[in-house]
Amino acid sequence: IINSYNTGKVSSCVLTINSADVWYCDSYSGGLIGEAKSVVTITNCYNSGYIYASTESRGGYAFYGGFVGHTYNKGTISNSYNSGNSSGYSDNWKYGGGLVGYANTTATISNSYNTGNISGSSAGGLVGYAYSTVTISNSYTNRFARGCGSGSGKILSSDDMKKQSSYYGWDFDEVWTIDSNINNGYPVLKT
Repeated sequence: IINSYNTGKVSSCVLTINSADVWYCDSYSGGLIGEAKSVVTITNCYNSGYIYASTESRGGYAFYGGFVGHTYNKGTISNSYNSGNSSGYSDNWKYGGGLVGYANTTATISNSYNTGNISGSSAGGLVGYAYSTVTISNSYTNRFARGCGSGSGKILSSDDMKKQSSYYGWDFDEVWTIDSNINNGYPVLKT
């Protein structure tokens, strides 16, 4: 997925009439992808919409992230950002991440950030839970997005996230720009 964005609300709700009869129905929501079963590459993308995942089945899980709710295969996210808030409901675990809710296999995140508030039983500024190795480089989140999740990236204050000098290795000539009048002063992708 290249040069894509979401600014609207995304929700994935699994509702049951008689929850005693339904077990292990999971819910997946992401700004771009709810559940990814193939290799995913996300580049030059952003999400500013609210992400919500909900399941009322017993034993079900809620997976939600700024870009991907749950990924089963290798994934790469680069030069992308999330400013949308994410939350979920489940009587079991809720995996929420600024970029990815649950990474089941290896993932690489570079030159990306999250400023959205993430809630859940396993919530992370960038990744809610990493079952396998997630390599995070030059990627950031602010203090409002911290959780007990696996992948937070480097945590910066909101003020520091509005300074170009905080983004080591980022390309502000071709890819990124910072303007105090756009996106609350956080970096945005050049068009």
